Amino acid sequence: MPAPATNTPRIWLGPITYTEDDAALFHGRNQVIDELFEIVRRDRFSLLFGESGHGKSSLLLAGLFPRMWAAGAFPIAARELFREDALDFTTVLLALIEEQAAKHHITAPALRDGDTLWEYFHRPGAEFWSGDHQRLTPVLVLDQFEDLFRRVGWSAAQRDTPAARFVEELSDLIENRIPVPVRAAIEAGEAVQFGFEPVPLRVLIALREDALSELPALQPWLPGVDANKMRLRPFNLEQARQIITEPLAQYSGLLGSDPDATVAAILNCMAAGRGGSAARDPEAPVDPFLLSVMLKDLHRRALEQTGGSLTPALANTNAEFILTEFYEEAMTRVPERLREYLESENRLVTPGGYPQSLPLDQVEQDFATNDSLSDIPVSPSLQALVDAHLLRPERRGDGSVRFELVHDRLCGVVAQRQARRADEEKRHRLEAEAAHERAHAEELAVALSRARKMALVALVVAVLALAAGALAWWQSRLAKRAQTRAFEARLEAEGLINFMIFELRDKLKPLGRLGLMSDVNRRVMAYHQRLSSETDPPEFQHRRIVNLAQLGDGLRARGDLAGASAFYTTCLAIARKLAAQDPANVQLQEDLAVTTVKFGNVLEENEDLSSALTAYRESQRIFKTLAAEDHANPNWQRHLLAVSGMISGVLEAQGDWRSASQTNQYGLDIARKLAAQDQTNLEWQHDLWLSLWRVGEGLLEETNSSGALQAFREGLNVAGKLVAQEPANAQWQEVLLHSFINVGNALDFQRDLPGALQAYTNGLDIARKLAAKDPTNAEWQRNFSVSLDSKGNVLLDQGDLPGALQAYRQSQSILKKLAAQDATNVRRQRDFAFSHERPASVFEKQKKWREAAEAYGEEVRLARPWIERLTNSVEWAEVYARGALGLHRAAKSLADNAMLSSARQDVGRARQILLRFREAGRLPPKPATLLKDLDTILQSTLPSSDKPGGSPARKP
Repeated sequence: MPAPATNTPRIWLGPITYTEDDAALFHGRNQVIDELFEIVRRDRFSLLFGESGHGKSSLLLAGLFPRMWAAGAFPIAARELFREDALDFTTVLLALIEEQAAKHHITAPALRDGDTLWEYFHRPGAEFWSGDHQRLTPVLVLDQFEDLFRRVGWSAAQRDTPAARFVEELSDLIENRIPVPVRAAIEAGEAVQFGFEPVPLRVLIALREDALSELPALQPWLPGVDANKMRLRPFNLEQARQIITEPLAQYSGLLGSDPDATVAAILNCMAAGRGGSAARDPEAPVDPFLLSVMLKDLHRRALEQTGGSLTPALANTNAEFILTEFYEEAMTRVPERLREYLESENRLVTPGGYPQSLPLDQVEQDFATNDSLSDIPVSPSLQALVDAHLLRPERRGDGSVRFELVHDRLCGVVAQRQARRADEEKRHRLEAEAAHERAHAEELAVALSRARKMALVALVVAVLALAAGALAWWQSRLAKRAQTRAFEARLEAEGLINFMIFELRDKLKPLGRLGLMSDVNRRVMAYHQRLSSETDPPEFQHRRIVNLAQLGDGLRARGDLAGASAFYTTCLAIARKLAAQDPANVQLQEDLAVTTVKFGNVLEENEDLSSALTAYRESQRIFKTLAAEDHANPNWQRHLLAVSGMISGVLEAQGDWRSASQTNQYGLDIARKLAAQDQTNLEWQHDLWLSLWRVGEGLLEETNSSGALQAFREGLNVAGKLVAQEPANAQWQEVLLHSFINVGNALDFQRDLPGALQAYTNGLDIARKLAAKDPTNAEWQRNFSVSLDSKGNVLLDQGDLPGALQAYRQSQSILKKLAAQDATNVRRQRDFAFSHERPASVFEKQKKWREAAEAYGEEVRLARPWIERLTNSVEWAEVYARGALGLHRAAKSLADNAMLSSARQDVGRARQILLRFREAGRLPPKPATLLKDLDTILQSTLPSSDKPGGSPARKP
């Protein structure tokens, strides 16, 4: 065993960016370096992409650059080129070239003011020479290229910005296109001193994978942006093994007396976070971030405990424990109050334990308005956590900055801290209550002793009883007055609360600023927790139901279904109790019905359709009773209309189209009567629009596209009138958006592609504005995604494959963020899973079968756990079946037998699921068509008893 080193050797550097000086320490990526080097060598323009944390920058600096130098190239690193304060990115890049040339003693072309990139590289003598007189080929490496879109806001529509001018110049350089000013000078007969042949040059851009959807917009300027690319994947086990073992060449005792056992222990520790072992899962990816953190921590422990040697016992630890230590060490760099703030729920981690980004302006506002935090410097403190590689900043195109954990695995650490803090707060509260009870007991003991003594003077007390009675009467009168004043004060306070929840909400909603209600909601909740009691009068109980339901509505609008469900459950318990105590009280019955509907909404969004239908029918029963007792009250009719729409939606999801159609028609009859009574009532007109939408969707499902188009166009007319009445009302803008999508769907069904594209484009303009107005509104973000997909579908049918792919990728990026915000939201997860199918369809048309297989495979992978969990969901079964069919097609085209065998298993499983729905009479037309396709694939592989076609489908 080696003796402890006096100076800690640099073996594994942890989660930092490796530089050229660290090339000897950069292991595990030799094959990747070779592949990337060949890509850059063979073509003038290339692309490297990968997920954040996979080590793109380290691969470039410590892996590719040394190979470039050895091959006679001059690699130029431009990692943070796109800064908000830069007025000319060309000037910044040329200055970097000059700076790095001087650092490496390279003779470079002289800089001239006003040079474009093309002019700089095409002047006579524009060559690069090393100190030993070798000519070098410049390789421009533009790392963090996503900053072009997210940090400085490049847009194809803006042509006179620093970002736009740089893209134009980069395009001229790569395509060897003479710039406009030079061309104008030539045409004017001026003498120009430039070479016009292509210069020996390479350009490589690197960006995060989640920014790929932005690249198609660059195609007009950089047509090869998607042609010569490489994706950086996580380590596989062999690469991880190399990273662990290659330092043995220099440190022979590093892995102890049994290196194989030590390596196996480390790899199994990595796999333990996935619920398996390296031996059982040899193809599993190894996360680069987690591996780097683990190896650096293990080496530190080895230096402290075993003189520097890693052993199986030392390595046989828990990855989460190492992450916890990494997290705790990083948090020592900031004040404890900032740590408490960041660890609070809905900051860096949701209550469900999932990551979310934290806006810098929100942190600054919270600290400025909180006396206990106002003395903490926000930006330097957050930067300390960035330097510790715990947080990463994300700069948006609008100039805002958001912070998020560098890796999702850290969410569990923060969630544990949140739970521990909650337990500590609960313990302190219980200790305080116990101390209060002890003090109360001591007071009683003292009072008892005092009472015994007072018994000696009982006779005197009796004499004074009459006077005491008079005093008691007077005190009682004062107490009643105080009680009355308290009651009035509470009424006044709750009136203010109602203003904040209802009127303030209604004023903010049309402006798209509901996010401002978050703090109001928290304070209202604290008020009810402090003052509300089961013994309150019914009027206070009613207000509590209404207030808490509104808080639930706000959380539901932001996509927090778990939080909304908690509020609705509390409301429902109160409402049931009050309604049972006073069945004749109309207000209490309405509270119960409305709360039941809200609870059903959450059940439906979580795909518990049978429970949602039960809730809706219970609410419908209450409203029908109320409507029968008061026929003239339009309020009950509107409630019946709303509930009928919800019931029809569930029936459609369950495949009961006939019942859904009848329910929709019932609702439309109510809506027409109300709208005819008062055409100035915008809410009633909106009800009519909503009913027309439902009827039209039902007709479209029944393939009656003419009837659907008629209903949708009538709805579009209603929507136009709503917007004309209140142009600034965001709700009516959303109604108009859906109307355009509905009309587009009907026209698309009729194959009127130009008409459909125009309708979708009209809707997309509205969706984009709403999404930008309130990024926290999950429904508006989803609407934006739907609009993009709709447009992409038409572009695909018209043969515009790049345009379709761009729309699909942008939509998928939105859905990915929504899914990451709440992993418990079933609809969001299904939307994201299905989003992989759309780009896959483009890849199929382009014959890019490997990319298609990856996309379909991801759709199948995401769907598998949900079809096990939600066995009654036709929607998830359809997503799974479509992915399996697509994966089978791609595998067959690739002639990949292993992939084909796996895909066939998914096809068989999907068929069994759809058969079960068909036998239950719950298989809609589209999945029924999928079943036929699945049957075709399996016809030659199933045993005779399981051959397709054995049991006829029952009509839903």
